[in-house]
Amino acid sequence: MFPAIVQIGRPGLLPWTEYFQVRVVNHGREAVVKSVGWWLLASKQAWVILSPDNPYSTKIPAKLDFGEEALFLYPTETYNRDAERLLHFIRTSRFPELTLRRLRIGVYTSTGQIFRVPLDKHLRRFLRERLKERPREATAPGQPV
Repeated sequence: MFPAIVQIGRPGLLPWTEYFQVRVVNHGREAVVKSVGWWLLASKQAWVILSPDNPYSTKIPAKLDFGEEALFLYPTETYNRDAERLLHFIRTSRFPELTLRRLRIGVYTSTGQIFRVPLDKHLRRFLRERLKERPREATAPGQPV
C-alpha cells in the first residue's frame, strides 16, 4: 500500500488536480478490496472511506489477482469536508501530534485481512495543514449532514 499526494493532468494543459492517493498492490492470493479506511493504533477507532467518485479511481469492491493494483484518488480540494469527522477527532484529541503519528491508512479485504501503513512525513504535513484550516460550521460531528 502506497499513500501519497499526487497531481493528475494532461501535459500542457492547466490546471492539474491534486489528489490524496491510496495505491494498493496485491502481493498474495486473489482478494477483493472491500473498503479503504483510517485506523488509530492501540484504539478501536476507525473511519471507513467511501469509494471516490471520479473516473480515475478503481471502484469498490475491487477484485485483485496477484500483481494487480487498485488506485483510489480522493480530491484534496474537498478533503476537509470529506474527512470532517477524522479531522475533528484529531483536532480535539488531547495530543494531536501523537494522534497523527498513531494514525494508519489501509484496506479491508475479502480474505479477512486488514492491511495498514503509517503515514510518511509528507502525509502528516498534509493533515497538519488541514487541521489548521477552519472547520465547517454548518454541521458539527455527530449531527446529521
